[in-house]
Amino acid sequence: MIRTVTKSILLTCFLLACATSRGASFTPLGALAGGFYRSVAHGVSYDGSVVVGASGSFQASQSFRWTESGGMSALPDGVFNSTFATDISENGLVITGIIGNSGGYRWTQSEGMTALRGGAAYGLSHDGSVIVGGNYRWTNATGSVFLPLSTAKGVSADGSVVAGWFGDGGVTYAARWTEATGRVSLGALPATNSQSFANEISADGSVIVGGSNSGAANDFVAFRWTQSGGMVGLGDLPGGSVQSSAYDVSADGSVVVGTSDSGIPDSFVWTAASGMLNLRDVLAAGGATGFENWTRLYAYGISGDGSTVVGYGRNPNGQDEAFVANIQVPEPTAVSIAMFGVGAVAARRRRMPLACRQ
Repeated sequence: MIRTVTKSILLTCFLLACATSRGASFTPLGALAGGFYRSVAHGVSYDGSVVVGASGSFQASQSFRWTESGGMSALPDGVFNSTFATDISENGLVITGIIGNSGGYRWTQSEGMTALRGGAAYGLSHDGSVIVGGNYRWTNATGSVFLPLSTAKGVSADGSVVAGWFGDGGVTYAARWTEATGRVSLGALPATNSQSFANEISADGSVIVGGSNSGAANDFVAFRWTQSGGMVGLGDLPGGSVQSSAYDVSADGSVVVGTSDSGIPDSFVWTAASGMLNLRDVLAAGGATGFENWTRLYAYGISGDGSTVVGYGRNPNGQDEAFVANIQVPEPTAVSIAMFGVGAVAARRRRMPLACRQ
């Protein structure tokens, strides 16, 4: 009961703060014509205007680029048979991704798709000049330079800070790397079997998000790490097993998205003011429609400005389909005002006689 009331208050706070923003929206992206009907959105530009991902079967997917005006278009992949776009630069001009099972690529309009040495490519710096993936960091000047990481997943805006993970004695730990410090383990949340994975990093490299074992042997919880506060678990959605993982974070580190188990696989949005909220609740309360009959939602990316979530879900026809969701996260001032209002409501509730409480 207490958890339900707390979630209701936090959702109210989030929505009151959003009241001055335009409504939320949910947009299915469809799939590329002529292939297996399946699509996944994975990366998004800073302002949410350009989305990238892949369409087609697991064995034969093709990278796509989507805009509201142009819809979904195939990314020319030359001689490569199966590709998956994983990320896009903040200005929307450079795309990176996976070739086949483990190769990486960089794509620009002028140069097309170029294979990278070192494995799958996952993250881009702000202007696309630095790429990380596999266990390497790539620039045009140096090529692929190998890092002391098993997998590099995210990179800061200037390309100097890398987030990922490494293996140590059969255990995997999230890590942060810079040229000055080398690899620094982020540790893990207290657990029976402690291990952790870092998936993404804020623009200045000060915030890292991912997932870690926490508590019981099979529990896995999303985390947000900062240099001052260390690794902090973000919890999980009610209704299912204790399973959540953070996949992306806004440029300033304030908005985190990922997936959790609410009885079915679902997406979450987290801010310090609201805590973890089900993306469905945020969309519904913001006036969005069109997602109600989707049986599951997976959030993989958020725009740098924190307003646009991308991922995929199971549509009413039982097909996996990419989506774009505008959530219009409020400015800090609006959050403060909303928290004041909700605080007043909560204080009033505390003063209510016990006989009046449900």
